[in-house]
Amino acid sequence: MNFTPTRPIAEFAREYVQAIWTMYDPEIYSQTLPGAVSQHHSSVVKRPLHAFLPLQWSTALGPLSLAPGLRRPEIRVQFWQQLWIILRRKPQFLSMYLGLCAAGEHFF
Repeated sequence: MNFTPTRPIAEFAREYVQAIWTMYDPEIYSQTLPGAVSQHHSSVVKRPLHAFLPLQWSTALGPLSLAPGLRRPEIRVQFWQQLWIILRRKPQFLSMYLGLCAAGEHFF
């Protein structure tokens, strides 16, 4: 740390761990995804840096990205609703949405 804390380090550590557990709770994390995608504005639709190549999608990222809709009953309905909305309203951000789902699955 670059300062002298006034509270015990163990207290900071507990709060940090609690924040991470809360932030990556599947229900809370998945509620933030539509906002993250909808706030992304692009005047030119081009292949984003985080877009996945077809081979990457089919072998690794496809199953991982769809995991919330298949293996997580607590967010299954929300996942499919969000996916449908993104496909209808902003299909150019499908790769971003599924990439965020894969990242979330990693942390869950």
